[in-house]
This record gives sequence, structure tokens and C-alpha cells, in this order.
Amino acid sequence: MAAAARNLFAADGYVATTIAAIVEAADIPAPTIYSAFGAKAKILRAIAWGVTATLDVDASHEEAIARPDPAQGLRLAAHLAPGVSGGGGGDIYVALVLPEIYRTLVLERRWTVDQYETWLADTLIHQLLPHS
Repeated sequence: MAAAARNLFAADGYVATTIAAIVEAADIPAPTIYSAFGAKAKILRAIAWGVTATLDVDASHEEAIARPDPAQGLRLAAHLAPGVSGGGGGDIYVALVLPEIYRTLVLERRWTVDQYETWLADTLIHQLLPHS
């Protein structure tokens, strides 16, 4: 069910994909979809969490921190999209790497993954590193 929805979201966009289209693609009755998810937004959330669950966030974060060049570390972090907690810069970081941001820009607004990673890296560097 989620795989069928993911394919439709990728092909047609989130807004254009209807529950009826998901029902047809997944060959599952609509009541089953509604009882499992409740709404289209929850299907998208399940897909996003499924994707982000495959990331080794802690190892990715440690690898980014270990880079001697902070800009290179932030570019790596943007590519791997780890989560960070804390105040100040950490709050900016967390806000930018939320799965919802990725989902909105890539799945709904149809950015390429490369466009997203470039934007995220550039924004993190601009926001978190001192300007020369």
C-alpha cells in the first residue's frame, strides 16, 4: 500500500494523487487504507518515516562532525540528513533537516534530490558558519 502510494506521489505529486488512485494501484479496498492510515497525509508520513528509519543518524552525525573543514562537514550532514538536538545553531539545524521539509520540497514541489542537498548544504553553511 505504501509502496504504491510512494510511486504515485513520485510520479504525479502528492496533491494530484488521490486515495482512489492509491486504492487502484495497491489493489486494496479504500476502507483498509482508511483504517490503516486514516488520511493521505498519514500515508506520506509513514513513507517518510520509513525512508528516514533506514539512515544511521548517529554514525552520519559523527562522521560529519569529524570533518576538519566545517563547510565539508555540513555538506556531508546535508547529504545524510541526520538529526541534532540542542539550542541555537542546533535549533536551526533541526528545523532545516526535518523530514517534512524534504517531503515538501522533493515529493510535493518536485525538487531533485541533488537540488535539495545543494540547497540544504548551502543554507546550513550560511546559517551556521561565520561569514568572512
